[in-house]
Order: sequence, then C-alpha cells, then structure tokens
Amino acid sequence: MTFNKYLTCASMAVLLVACSDDDDSPNTTSGISYAFKASGETQPEYLVTQEDIMSGTLSAQGTGYEQLGWNFYYPVGNTLFVSGYDNFEAISYAVDGNKDVSQLNAFVFDKPLEQFGSVDGSTLIASDAPRDMSRIRTLYTADASSGKVTAKTSYSIFDIDTGTAGEGVFSWPSALVVNGDKLFV
Repeated sequence: MTFNKYLTCASMAVLLVACSDDDDSPNTTSGISYAFKASGETQPEYLVTQEDIMSGTLSAQGTGYEQLGWNFYYPVGNTLFVSGYDNFEAISYAVDGNKDVSQLNAFVFDKPLEQFGSVDGSTLIASDAPRDMSRIRTLYTADASSGKVTAKTSYSIFDIDTGTAGEGVFSWPSALVVNGDKLFV
C-alpha cells in the first residue's frame, strides 16, 4: 500500500501511551501512535500502531486500523476515542499492559460530535453542534476504561426564545472544559 502524502497536524492526532511499573523506572511509550488520511481519490483514514515513529517508514500496512469516513480523535487516559463525522459512530481503542491495541467499544449518535473534553482523565465528554439551527444540544459522557456511554443529556447553551440573540445570531459550542464540579461550554 503506497500513500502519496500525509496531511499536516490538523489531520494527525498523536497519542503516546505511557506505562510504568512499580520500580519507578522511566516511562516508555508505545501503543496508538498516530492517525492519518491518505491522499488520493478515496482518502481513507487509518489509526496506526507503531513502536517507533521517528525512524523507518510510516505505514498502516500490517499495523493500522482503517476508519470509516472523516473522523475526530480524542484521547482520554489510555483510551483513544475515534468519532465519525459522516458515519455517526464512535469507536474506542485502548492499549493493554502488553502494549497491544484493541477496540473497547462502539456507540452511535444522532449528529456529529464536534466538541470534546475529559474529566480527570477517566471520562470523555462530547457534544454535538447541530447544523439544523436548533437550540438543543446533546452531551455524551463515556467511561474511558470501558469505552461505553454512561449518559446522554440534552441541553441548551442559549435560549433563542428570549429574544436577546438578535437577528441571524446562533449559538455554537466551541469547547468543553471541566473545572472542579462545573462544566463550561
């Protein structure tokens, strides 16, 4: 399999998973290394697992997981969530103690998840940004150790019925940040 070129950092997500044992030895990195989109007519995306990305050839052949469509990548702890923009499915991958990568779980959603955050490195939070101009959003939470959705909540960040938005103004979440016991959207 030959790839013509790799996209820049906008399409590359890097997750280096650190593992250590009880003797306080230096951390080593391995597991999920990077994701990339190949150029060409079909432009497939791959999640690649490779021990050393600083030497040799970068290739998905024999080490990669092909992803459907165009995706967002978001690491939480030792888990990487791959969220589809077109296929409305999120797949979670994790690295075990043997440095093997495996799929943990998958879940589907109604609209593309476009904002991501985490809580204490153990929980993914993700929100849609409806392109249908509705004011109702959906917030998903997923446990990073299992990759399973733990909650799905509807919310609104701006009530357009109050009349304070003005003509042509529409709210759009741009980030999810947890500070203490509060979620900021």
